[in-house]
Amino acid sequence: MAKLTIVAVLLLVASCLGQEYLPGIPLNPVSGASTFLARSGGIVRDDNDDASPTPNFCAGKFGPVCLNCHSLLTCADEVINTQTCTSMDPSKPFCQNSACTSENAVADCNIPFRCTAQGPFPNPGDCTMYYFCTDTTLQGSIVYKCPTNYVYDSKSGLCKQKKVSSDCKTISCNGLSNQYQVFAADKSILIYCADTVTVKETILFRCKDYDNMEYDADTLQCKYVCKTEGRFVDREDCTKYYNCYKSGTTYAAQHLSCPAGFSYSSDRQNCVAQPTGTACTPELG
Repeated sequence: MAKLTIVAVLLLVASCLGQEYLPGIPLNPVSGASTFLARSGGIVRDDNDDASPTPNFCAGKFGPVCLNCHSLLTCADEVINTQTCTSMDPSKPFCQNSACTSENAVADCNIPFRCTAQGPFPNPGDCTMYYFCTDTTLQGSIVYKCPTNYVYDSKSGLCKQKKVSSDCKTISCNGLSNQYQVFAADKSILIYCADTVTVKETILFRCKDYDNMEYDADTLQCKYVCKTEGRFVDREDCTKYYNCYKSGTTYAAQHLSCPAGFSYSSDRQNCVAQPTGTACTPELG
């Protein structure tokens, strides 16, 4: 707790000094992630919970009922539907008194998030918060809150000083039921707007090499984006590399493989022989 307090004070001082980029403050201790940060399918659970509400949860209840602090049930003496508040209105992610609201009145009530890969992800409905996924288990995400007057910047993975209202980037699934879209603010992120009878959820996917790749809107696959001419190792497969060259006013990439028994060396800018019986290790395992 003392360490978090020190971090908060340092961030406040930096904010006052006008520093443009700052890290967020973690809201949930890692040890408590299993309780508050389960997969978001409308149901929040830990490893010992069932994947759905008990059959009699809506017994004797009619209309909207909060299942927990971020999920809303539709009841008619039985469970008719389960939705996360974020999926219905990203600006009202919390469930209080049988209604979704923008106010979080419950301590440690964090918006559930489905980790699909390791690394940072924006909060779809709140530009002042973000997640860092350590893995893809139910306990895989840490929630971060940006300092006052800062918003999350997906490209840098840090909180950016908010100068204009458009600096706040959120994700909307309005009118996009069961459709994909590429996040305009960071094309290394692919959005799927899940909308079924039982699940309404904004699911985010991210290119593994999110520093150098982005999703193609037509193929929905990650593609390498050349920023300059040259050869660059494939960070997911060290036996391959990208050859970037000028094509008109833009850059194009060739994805090439080294001969068998060779790996690509960034230092030598060429394929080099691997010692017998050994294999290279990719940057992104």
